[in-house]
Amino acid sequence: MSAPPTIELHAESVFYYSRKDEDAFFEWLAKIECVTKIGGRANILSMTIQLDLVDQDALRELLAIFHRYGISMSQLVALERPEWAAWFREPLTYWHAGVFGP
Repeated sequence: MSAPPTIELHAESVFYYSRKDEDAFFEWLAKIECVTKIGGRANILSMTIQLDLVDQDALRELLAIFHRYGISMSQLVALERPEWAAWFREPLTYWHAGVFGP
């Protein structure tokens, strides 16, 4: 049996306002079910995302945490699915320009 499909997302030079802010960031990531591994080197954080665990709620959480911590949101386009494409691509959302460009 093969492993479930995954992708790796990256966060570079994440800025934390305090030690507890950094703790909150990692606690939040750990609560998102589709995030199955967190690692990294130097100033690049890697997040392994199990694609079959991504649902609309998980995507909302990833959008929020990426926005909050200034992580490049364009890589989240890889999580788009037909069943929520209309919602995800809504031009008036706070994430639209970050994910899809201006």
